[in-house]
Amino acid sequence: MTFGATSVPTNIENHGEGYLFKRPEIIFEDGEGNAVVAPYASITWTFDVLEPADYTWWRTTLLGGARTVKYTSAQLYDDTRTLVAYTNAVVFAPTYSKISNNWYHDVVIEIKYIK
Repeated sequence: MTFGATSVPTNIENHGEGYLFKRPEIIFEDGEGNAVVAPYASITWTFDVLEPADYTWWRTTLLGGARTVKYTSAQLYDDTRTLVAYTNAVVFAPTYSKISNNWYHDVVIEIKYIK
């Protein structure tokens, strides 16, 4: 997986307890039964624990200390585990429930506005 020219380290990419790719939602169906779809997909990626170096990679390498960063190129896995190129993805800073023994627990990473 990549965001711009930055690749997600293998130890992070192959880790995590849940990776949920949400396809763009169907907003409504027109009078002929055709789906009208929202323009963006999203990803919620959860980790029971992240070691300090991996958490720091998200916060400093990928986000540069910002709360969100918009990338105009990204390669992300969809719901079929196919690596797909996108022209828009906004990465949000990870959240966590606690730090215990230097490890971050119950980490959630949101990637939104994917198209």
